[in-house]
Amino acid sequence: MAGHIEINTRLAAHEVHLAPQNITPYLERLEAILQTFQRSPVLDEAIRLPEVLSIVGLSKSTWYARLNARLPGYDARAPKPFKLGTSNRSPTAWWRSEVMAYVLACAAAQPAH
Repeated sequence: MAGHIEINTRLAAHEVHLAPQNITPYLERLEAILQTFQRSPVLDEAIRLPEVLSIVGLSKSTWYARLNARLPGYDARAPKPFKLGTSNRSPTAWWRSEVMAYVLACAAAQPAH
């Protein structure tokens, strides 16, 4: 079709067809999101154990069992912690993005209802 552009975008299992006149609001929204990210100096943050437990919804012992390869509850997908310093006594933290990705991976592995 001359003069007509159709943009196909896949979102999950659904296909969306947008004509040029309908895409402007979406492009404007994407531009606003991009500008927000460009202004953000940090896109990730280190979080401590209480927040990790709040996000994953597990007890401290269950969470640490998922991190320990010698225990039956070990989950290789669980994000590895890191120290916020050079000492053994330095606080332990996790990257928020890795914790969130872990929760999403766990949810995606569950059968659909």
